[in-house]
Amino acid sequence: GELNDHDARNTISLEILKTKMAASYDHIGAKGMQWKHYVSPAHEIMMFHDVFSDEKILEHDVTNKLLRGIAIDNYRAGKLLEEREALFDGKMKDFELVMANYAASTLQKMYRKHKCRVNLSKSLWVVEKNNLRTKEQQKIQSAMKIQGLIRRTQAVRHIWLKIQVRYEK
Repeated sequence: GELNDHDARNTISLEILKTKMAASYDHIGAKGMQWKHYVSPAHEIMMFHDVFSDEKILEHDVTNKLLRGIAIDNYRAGKLLEEREALFDGKMKDFELVMANYAASTLQKMYRKHKCRVNLSKSLWVVEKNNLRTKEQQKIQSAMKIQGLIRRTQAVRHIWLKIQVRYEK
């Protein structure tokens, strides 16, 4: 059959409708599509439902122009959905890459800190030895100052005793 409108009411025959519907089954009713195709529970006939504008068209009101528009709308919606999913997948891959890089840099920082602590603990004895040497030198200097002070006071006392002994004579 020819795919043109047949009568004055601008409707199409059942065979042409079946042909057009079979060609559009790849898209109609699929996820993300603008037009859904199902049996109307109220009228018990096939129905096209535009989900975006909430327009409902019964099977006997379908025309070639409308089917062409439905096919175009659903094709566009399908491509848009594919692009959105590709964009989402790309974002997820990018997010996973960012998180993997973050995890790698975090592990590297942790390893460097651990390595520094290990190396520091290996060379810590040198620092402790230097600190001990410094403390010992400070103790020796303090002891020498105290000894010098004691000797001076003893020398001064000894001199005063000599002076007192001379004056007493």
